Amino acid sequence: MLAGACNEPGDDLPPFGRLDCENYCDRAKDCNDNTDVDKCVDKCVKNMGNCQADEQQDALDQLDACHDVACNDFAGCAINAGLTCYFGL
Repeated sequence: MLAGACNEPGDDLPPFGRLDCENYCDRAKDCNDNTDVDKCVDKCVKNMGNCQADEQQDALDQLDACHDVACNDFAGCAINAGLTCYFGL
């Protein structure tokens, strides 16, 4: 069996990648009380792990920036991070 063949998406995130997701999800909770932070972090880490390799850092930077936006701009910021992740936009 190949080394790393059983890795889950997100296992290869940079050390601060999970922290970016945690900060993002804390802000999501601030903006929506129904947000389950643990599930949000798990989903975020998985999604960031599925990013195009060359777009991952930019997507994490964008996600980190979402922590500081107003709640009415939060959804748009999150969408931009997703677009950066998958399309490099």
